[in-house]
Amino acid sequence: MSNSPLSPSPAPSSVFSRLSQPKTVAKQLEEAAVGALPPNPTIENLPKITWKNRRFVQEDSLA
Repeated sequence: MSNSPLSPSPAPSSVFSRLSQPKTVAKQLEEAAVGALPPNPTIENLPKITWKNRRFVQEDSLA
């Protein structure tokens, strides 16, 4: 048996830590603006902006 101390490994990000740190609306809008939309997108294809328990799409995407 080895007496060398074990080096701590970085803890993987857990689901709970991700839930406690939601993306800001501004960050979600930035990410939505970068992505390309498919031709003739439906509501399901549009990037969703989540705020509290609600989901939104950008009005410009609906054209």
